[in-house]
Order: sequence, then C-alpha cells, then structure tokens
Amino acid sequence: PSEVGEALRAGSRLERIGLVENLISEHNITDLADLMKVSEKLPPVLMREYRDQSELMAVFTRPSTKSELALDDFEFVGDEARMLITLLRAAVARKEPGVNVLLYGPPGTGKTELAKVVAQAAGLELFEVEYADRDGNSLSGRDRYRSLQIAQVFLKGSAQSALLFDEVEDVFPPISTEAAQFMARAEQIAAPAASGSVNGKAWVNQILETNPVPTLWVTNRIEQIDPAFRRRFAYHLELKSPPPGAREQIVRKALAGVEVSEAFAGRLAERRGLTPAQIRTAVRFAGLAAEGGADAEALIERQLRNADQALGRSAGVPAERLAVTTWDLGMLNVDTRFEIPRIVEALKARGHGTLCFYGAPGTGKTALAEHIARALGRPLMIKQASDLMSKYVGETEQQMAAMFREAEAEKAVLLLDEADSFLQDRRGAQRTYEVTEVNEMLQGMERYQGVFVCTTNLLDRIDQAALRRFTFKIRFKPLTAEQRERMFVTEALAGQAEALTPEAAARLARLDQLCPGDFAAVKRQVEILAAAFTPEEFLEQLEAEHRLKPEVREARGMGFVH
Repeated sequence: PSEVGEALRAGSRLERIGLVENLISEHNITDLADLMKVSEKLPPVLMREYRDQSELMAVFTRPSTKSELALDDFEFVGDEARMLITLLRAAVARKEPGVNVLLYGPPGTGKTELAKVVAQAAGLELFEVEYADRDGNSLSGRDRYRSLQIAQVFLKGSAQSALLFDEVEDVFPPISTEAAQFMARAEQIAAPAASGSVNGKAWVNQILETNPVPTLWVTNRIEQIDPAFRRRFAYHLELKSPPPGAREQIVRKALAGVEVSEAFAGRLAERRGLTPAQIRTAVRFAGLAAEGGADAEALIERQLRNADQALGRSAGVPAERLAVTTWDLGMLNVDTRFEIPRIVEALKARGHGTLCFYGAPGTGKTALAEHIARALGRPLMIKQASDLMSKYVGETEQQMAAMFREAEAEKAVLLLDEADSFLQDRRGAQRTYEVTEVNEMLQGMERYQGVFVCTTNLLDRIDQAALRRFTFKIRFKPLTAEQRERMFVTEALAGQAEALTPEAAARLARLDQLCPGDFAAVKRQVEILAAAFTPEEFLEQLEAEHRLKPEVREARGMGFVH
C-alpha cells in the first residue's frame, strides 16, 4: 500500500508525465477512481508490443530529420549559432538540468532548421516531440507536453541527446488574466482531460527548471507565451528575415541550377522580408510547373506574389517611384545652414543621422531622400503615417518600433512621410495615447543607428523636443524664377534654351509658387494622353496647376475688377 500510495500521490512521476491524473475535488471520495484516473493515452501504450526501446520511444518522440543546410547558411546569426553550440555541448557534458532555448520569429525564417544545424554541430542526436499520434491525429498541447515529459525520462540516460519542441504556442497556458484563470478552472472541473494547453503554471515551470535533456523550443508567436515562462529559458534568439547580404547568399544558393538572369537574382535579394522558406518554396514550384518551356523567372515571381497576397503581406520590393522628370539637385530651392552635398558626404561618412524636410507638397522632399539613399548605396524604405496607425491602443507604438527594427535590419534609409502625425506638440495632447506615440517615436529616433528622414508640410505642429533631435532641418521652397525657366527648358523645350520666348519667360515669372511636382504632374498628363504638348500647351497646364495652390487661391482678391 505504501508503494502504491507513493506512486499515485500528487506530484509523483506518474502524474508529472501525465500517465495518471489527480482528480481530488470537493466531491465525496468513495474509491480509488475518485482520487486518480488513468490517462486515456496509457492503455494503448501498455497493451502494445514493442521490438525494442526505440520503438517504444517512438510513441512519444522520434529522431529529427537531418537538415540540408549548414552553419554557414546562418552566417547572418553566426555568433548566436556558435554560442548555442557551446551552450548545448556544455549542458550535456556537465549534465546541467533546466537548459532550454527559445527560438522565435516569423514563419519561414529558418528556426527549425537552425535548431537542427546547431544540434548537429554540437555533436548531439536531436529528437523531436511528436505532434500527431500513430493514426495521424493531431495531439493537443496538453498531450504534446506529456510527450515532452516522457521523452525527457527516456532520453535522460542518453549521453549525447537534445530535444526539439516545435510550434509550442498551444502548449503554454494562456497569459494570466482573471477571466482566463476563471475559465481555466471551469474547464478543469468540467472536463479535466479535455483542455488543450497545460493547466497550471507549476508543471511548466518544473520542466523549464529541471529537465535533464537540453531542449530547443520553437515558436512563431512569442507574444502568446506568458513572460513568467519566457524568463525561465536559458537563452532567447529571435530569427528575423535575413539582412540584404545574407539574403543574396540564400537566394543565389536556392537558384543554383535554375536558369535565371543576374538581374532577376538581384531583384529577389532586394525583396524585404523574404525568408529562406519562401524562396525555396517558390523555386520548387517553378521546377514543378515549368512544363512547356514556361519561364522560371515569371513562375517564381507569380508564386511569391500570390503567397504575399494570401498571407496579407506587401510585396516587400523596395519602393521605387517612376521618375517622369529629369531630377537635378540644382532644381531644389532649400533653406539650410549647410549645403546639400556636404550633408550627403557627412551621412556617407558617419552612416547615421536624422533629417527633417519641411515645406509645401511637390517641392522635392522625397526626391532628395531618394538621392541620399542612392549616394549612400542603401535602399530607401518609405513609410506613410497610415502604415503605422492602428485603431487599437498600443499597437501604433508597436508598429513604430517594428518600423525602426525593419529599417535597421535592411540597412535602409528610412523615410517617414507626414511625420507630424506622430510628432505633434505634446502640450496640446488631449489623450494619453497621443503622448505615448510621441514618446515612442522619440525613443525610436534615439536608438536608430541609420539615416532617418521625416517629411512634413506642418512644421509648426511638431513637438519642440522632436525638433531638437533632428541633426538637419531643411526647408523646401517653390522654385526660383531662374529654376522655373531651366526646368521649363528641360521638360517642355527638350533642352533648347533658345526656344524660350520672352513672353513665356514673363508668364513663368508670375508663377512664383511653382514646384518640381507641378512639372511632374504635367509630364504625367503627356504620358497618359500619349500626345506631345506644344510649349504653349505645357505652359497653360503649369498655370492651371499653379491656380489650384492654396497660397494662390487665398492671395486672390475678392469682388469685381473693372
């Protein structure tokens, strides 16, 4: 009796690994069944015959398949990978309990493959916790957790073993709230064995602190794991989309043997957010669908485009505006303490800096940011205020932080348009979130190690603390009379300065609010209509654009003129 009592007590090994369940409740206890219940998973395991221990073990765990990748494929996290290898070796050599590593990040970034690679490099045999039973039915989070516990018992005596626990979001109890705890208690009383995740933090904490076999946990959604559990991991590693250099290496390796041009490979490498899994899937699709001489490049592009649409993502291609006018630095009319070329050289030398471009629409703010990105040899990442705004409290700040992280990973020049939306003077704020949004943006600017450009048409609305954080503040003004003439000669007269008549020059002189954007608007009309404008027609359209400007409309006199 004493041995049975010890085996069935609360917290015993049988209960910890889920083979029996303690059902002590407020109900009357009349026999053993009121105290304990044999798990429905136990009888099939006990009644089956096994040839050897490995076959029995396969009920709960199985050797992981070898990865086709190598350590150099993860060179973009090379230091982290080498640290994990050292950690796993030391944990096994010293028989150190409670060694758990959490790998997290978006799907397709290579978390599972990295786990296999580091275990392989550490000289360990990697086993995976099962996610389905022998009949192919998915295991619940609770059952997967039990499988993990049993696998720990089986592998404890193995000299060189590690465990891989993939897609662990459904294993952890929900993040603690009073409502969640109430529902969990209700479910436990009503149906003790039916809960999907593990009931009770103690069980989870116990295995995170005492598991004898080092375990690599993989998740796509770390935010669903309570911080109380996160802090118990020995190491955390976020795996994001590879940076540009590493992305190019991954793309070229995936395209090996595929007939594509160098230019196409370069364009793929420029796709922000492209993951190793995405490019491998696209190349595989192209290989299977290439019957009848179909173009591999078109097939890969199609697969990536359709996948982006299905997953609700943007295409990830660096933003490129179609240039309809000839861009010239001399066509900018700016107020700045330092000449633009000197600022560009300083940014090139330092690699970081913050700039505020302010002025009327169409004066060339975005075009100068594009020029800076080209001069620095970096991609330009353009974000609109609407890209960051969310109707949920706190989510706007999260998207701001994600914007800076993405730009830093891409080594991009970051341009935030309509920045006054997030940098409004806090003295006029009426809601708490308006202040927190400004604070988050200021903190992001402080931390960001790249080139950050803000554009605004409303400088007077920007918080004074934000203005102090901009290294350079550049005011953009309408074209001067000389610039208007030069641009008219280039865009309307095909560069023939002698064709500019005194009458046209006089009419241009009166258009004192004309901007480069107005010339671009007329050139787009030319392209869409597919008809060349005469100089007279071009000038008439410029005058029409000029009349629409608020400054011109407001300055226009009212009443009748005799």
